[in-house]
Amino acid sequence: MENEATNFFKNFFQEEPPIHAHLATEGIHALESHEADSISREVSKEEVWINVLKSNAICSPKVSKSIKDSIANISDFMSCSAKPSDSYIWKGLIKAKSRLLDGFGSRIGDGSSTRLWLDAWAGDKPLIEIIEDNVDQVQDINALVSSIIVDSRCHLEGINDICPPEVVNDIMCIPLPCHAQMKDVRIWRAAVNGKYSAKSGYNFLHNSHFTSQPTFPWKDVWKLKCAESVKFFIWLLGNDSLPTNSLRARRGMSASNVCKRCNLSEETALHCLRDCYAARHIWLYFGFGSEPDFFNLDPLTWILTWSGMKESVPGHRNISFLCILYDIWKCRCVWVIEGKPPNLPKFLREVEFNCEYAKNVFMSEDQAKSKDSFLVSWVKPSNGMIKLNTDGSSLGNPGPAGFGGIFRNEDGRWMGGFSGYIGTQTNMFAELTAIKQGLSLAVNKGFLRLLVETDCLEALNLISKGDISTHHLGVIINDIRVLSSRCESISFKHIFREANQCADGLAKIGSKGRHELCVWENPPTEISLALLADLAAICFRRE
Repeated sequence: MENEATNFFKNFFQEEPPIHAHLATEGIHALESHEADSISREVSKEEVWINVLKSNAICSPKVSKSIKDSIANISDFMSCSAKPSDSYIWKGLIKAKSRLLDGFGSRIGDGSSTRLWLDAWAGDKPLIEIIEDNVDQVQDINALVSSIIVDSRCHLEGINDICPPEVVNDIMCIPLPCHAQMKDVRIWRAAVNGKYSAKSGYNFLHNSHFTSQPTFPWKDVWKLKCAESVKFFIWLLGNDSLPTNSLRARRGMSASNVCKRCNLSEETALHCLRDCYAARHIWLYFGFGSEPDFFNLDPLTWILTWSGMKESVPGHRNISFLCILYDIWKCRCVWVIEGKPPNLPKFLREVEFNCEYAKNVFMSEDQAKSKDSFLVSWVKPSNGMIKLNTDGSSLGNPGPAGFGGIFRNEDGRWMGGFSGYIGTQTNMFAELTAIKQGLSLAVNKGFLRLLVETDCLEALNLISKGDISTHHLGVIINDIRVLSSRCESISFKHIFREANQCADGLAKIGSKGRHELCVWENPPTEISLALLADLAAICFRRE
């Protein structure tokens, strides 16, 4: 197998760095411990070999058929074990598999291949581990989930007496296929699409081993309101890769870890940029000393708070912070490397200029963007069509969730509405449930020429072209596709939320109520004004 791996890399990666080099270095700064290196190696091996052995296009014919078949069938692969005589690559693969097992679960279809008590299908653990004190009350330990599914609903007689209430609620909220048969599917719970990847596996192992360590929002670094050089500087700072004397001494590049500006303390990144007297004087000059806890926060919180990464709209103060931080570092480098202490008055003037310049550049960008506004209104459907507007609401995402929708004819007149409560769910679950319930009611009412509008573009993308083979919401999406096929004419359209206020009002009614489904023959008073606004084609400004 190791020879096969070597030949594979030689043949397919002659002009690019080998794939194992990319995998070995992926996320290298995310963890610093020996455990992190072990995780990276295990996940990398698993991803490489699953790709090598499953792909007909690149798999060598010399690889045994039994190995390829065991990888292709995830159930067989999960039951594989390593023998002492096996290669190190295969042992690494099996080791990673055993640690990743907790990340796999089942998406319920008809329940015919998932064990009710022994498989993880209603949470992170099998039910048998949740009811440890009531195991003796289980009548059939090998029962299947299909034994409790009747008419596309879970009937929990005998289960709700021995399971905690929150688990019972979770089971009742699991979507089951209503309009087409689907088989149970084994999915990777750590990814929304249910598919395992090296990245999601790495993150899963990282989170399970280092849950106490806060994570740095790497993606937000590149959205900061500052120059690209400053963004890269913040990235180095977040990775603890700033070449201070402390870091250089740890790597054997310096004989001393002491700060050469004050000669009093170890030159960590925080000391260099904030706590050293040379840096502190600059922060005080620009008024940051009066800010609460400015000199007391831990490094991560300090950066996140003052860089603007926690703010939806960073302000002048955040831009000044980033400029001052970067200028302090540049000044320190000139002082330490070239031995030239700064001319303080001149340096402060340069920092002031850089701050004002950055504010003019980056704040003016926001002002220019804010001027790009336009008017939005609800539009009546064309002749012979009925418009269905839907929306989902989750107060917390996940949180108490509801859905709602409204039918209107070509004159913009009310033809019916609905709302409902679906427990603690995500926004996407609520959005898709709203569309599914709306289509189900439309088919029952004979509304077969439909224009469906929603303000959730991602939901429409999943419905139209999403791969639902392992998606955790694939059951709902499949029902939507089946219901759509029963309509004479149907089209889906994305709209802005300003044109979807009636459906939004019904969804909020659903999330605040406790009715599974409420069909409204007459419009509720909560959406009366929104209905009148839509009927009058009143426009709303969208920024």
